[in-house]
Amino acid sequence: MPYKVQPAKLPEGSIAIRTSVIWSTPNVSFVIPLWVIILAILLGLLVLAMLTLALWKCGFFDRARPPQDDMADREQLTNNKTTDA
Repeated sequence: MPYKVQPAKLPEGSIAIRTSVIWSTPNVSFVIPLWVIILAILLGLLVLAMLTLALWKCGFFDRARPPQDDMADREQLTNNKTTDA
């Protein structure tokens, strides 16, 4: 109860509510033409290509490469192994 002073007797009662649901299908047939579907697919691919190109131009797909000094050390180690064998 929302009151500070609680009543000695709580209110009693019951209520029954009924809801009727009638399922029906509309009589309208909605058909999407094939050219609209093909056009939507092509426009979606165009937007995806433009987004990929913009991200590529901004350097989003560049990876961090190790310094070139480590590569020179690895080459020397492999050359020593081949001459000893």
